[in-house]
Amino acid sequence: MVEWYFVAMMVVATWVGAYGALYFKKGAQELKGSLIKKLTNRKVWLGLLLYGIASAISLIPMKFSDAHIIYPMTSMSYIWVAILSKTQLKEDLNKYKIMGIIIIILGIFLLAK
Repeated sequence: MVEWYFVAMMVVATWVGAYGALYFKKGAQELKGSLIKKLTNRKVWLGLLLYGIASAISLIPMKFSDAHIIYPMTSMSYIWVAILSKTQLKEDLNKYKIMGIIIIILGIFLLAK
């Protein structure tokens, strides 16, 4: 059985990881100029930091909970990235992406059963 706080930790980890992807994208859009400018891009480094934090958070549920339930929850990051892309980057969220999000949610529930 998976405890609710492990599920909550995975939700937080995927949310933090999605922000990591957002900052990677924002940083990548600014990658111009010299190698030094590219290596000191704060948004890229923030993205890396957020990915690291997300990985650290997810280690605890991975260690103490059932992998067949906890690991598929990492796919929630796709949901958060789609939402953040729409709200922060003004990217398109069409019917196919919405259907994909629904399928991911359904898949998580089915694997949890």
